[in-house]
Amino acid sequence: MLTANLDIALIILKRSDSIAKSQWRLPSTRRTLDPIAAEPLIFRALREWRSNPVSPALIEAEVSLDGKIQTPAIRIARQVDNSGVFLLQFVDRSVKVRVTEEGCRKELSTPRRPSRHLTTLAFWKPMRVLLNGRRQEGHDDLQLYLLQEYHLVLCDSSDDSQRKLSSSMQFFDLQANLL
Repeated sequence: MLTANLDIALIILKRSDSIAKSQWRLPSTRRTLDPIAAEPLIFRALREWRSNPVSPALIEAEVSLDGKIQTPAIRIARQVDNSGVFLLQFVDRSVKVRVTEEGCRKELSTPRRPSRHLTTLAFWKPMRVLLNGRRQEGHDDLQLYLLQEYHLVLCDSSDDSQRKLSSSMQFFDLQANLL
């Protein structure tokens, strides 16, 4: 149940890359995404939300590999909602986050991942999730290896938010061995 008169937003930043199988198999290929400085991106999304203050809000934004954020999509969140690989349940002053088998299948194809609870987000406690997968593309059966990184943070409408963001980040590395 959502608390009345509490302006909250869940920010989800997604960064992704795809690598052809021929490149993926080279020993010199980096098969993960290095961490980025998510804090400025989170505050950019937060500023966008404050100009369109719906609550509870789900703010989703793509981030390029070099760390530039696209204009966030802002919408009213349902009490139980989906975003990409996640099932989100807004409960009072927190959000329960699950990674879903169906979401992973749609986003990353294989390997299969069972649905599982990751965490319950509290205000200003960021989370990073790293996933990978493999999919066939096009008529020539080009096999692509996919990397996805997500940053999630639950925010409120307080003015001193920059002082509140926790410097410690929960990290979930859910990458499969795709060699």
